[in-house]
Amino acid sequence: MDIEIKFQDIRPSSLVEMAGVDENFYVGNAGSRPDLGSCYFYGDKNDQFFFYLKSDALDSGHYNVNIYAASMNRLAGPFFSMTHLQDKKFKSIKSNIIKFFSTIDFFYPLSGAPPNIRQKEVVFTWGGELFGESRR
Repeated sequence: MDIEIKFQDIRPSSLVEMAGVDENFYVGNAGSRPDLGSCYFYGDKNDQFFFYLKSDALDSGHYNVNIYAASMNRLAGPFFSMTHLQDKKFKSIKSNIIKFFSTIDFFYPLSGAPPNIRQKEVVFTWGGELFGESRR
């Protein structure tokens, strides 16, 4: 593992390591709450945070994934918008997360099996619901 995890409740064995746009990155499921949806950890050499998604089931059995918030606390706020990052870093993180959800079945991220291609689209509102802004 190329990074030291800053959060005590994240086990390195629960993370999927992938080659990213600029460097390796790590993503893992960090739980869920009915009011927040699913929580995931994201980490690379420079950034570590939790992001939140809600999935919308489609008639075809696929899902759209909406990543709508981020925080420095697992399953708790304060929530923030990712738009404070420099454009290049923002695009890199976004591309890495899209790669994760395009490669791994989000229901079984550690299975190692090819994805069941249930994810149809990954949309980023990055706090739009919380901050009145949208950035795809």
